[in-house]
Amino acid sequence: GERARQRERRTQLLYTVSRDLAGLRVPEDVARAASRQVADVLHGPVQVLLPNAEGQLEAVHAATPGFPEDARERAVADWAFTHARPAGLGTDTLPGAAALYLPLPGNDGPLGVLGVVPHPDLLPLSPDQIDLLETLARQIAVVTGGGSGIGAATAAALAREGAEVAVFDLDLARAKQVA
Repeated sequence: GERARQRERRTQLLYTVSRDLAGLRVPEDVARAASRQVADVLHGPVQVLLPNAEGQLEAVHAATPGFPEDARERAVADWAFTHARPAGLGTDTLPGAAALYLPLPGNDGPLGVLGVVPHPDLLPLSPDQIDLLETLARQIAVVTGGGSGIGAATAAALAREGAEVAVFDLDLARAKQVA
């Protein structure tokens, strides 16, 4: 009984996230909507980080209130991005962090990082909760350089597979055509 209710809640959440992200094409809007959904699930602050032109992670939008934004936390986010593996709170990698950092998977490696600080009452996160977070991270696909060439082809392929795709490109007009 309880297991079936949990599966039903998970399915409803994933549907809601997909619906909320559908049609969003501006990276800040995608990050904001995804952060809101994850914050609702974990009852805590969230931040989406994407690489800038120099490849350094930076926040796409302001973190939800209470998200730790110090150099130590940023180093954990960088590790998750560089190694394409979760790190921080509740993991075996840099477990002393205040947040859990999940890479946003892409075809050629992580596209960014989702940082979350679950409410203390939810800790430690169960394997089902971590799996849900990883599933939510996979629903967010951001393609950098998506205005042409391989980036545009990747954006189209991800969209055909059902991913919500935000297209980044220095040429805004071209990015909008692909989106």
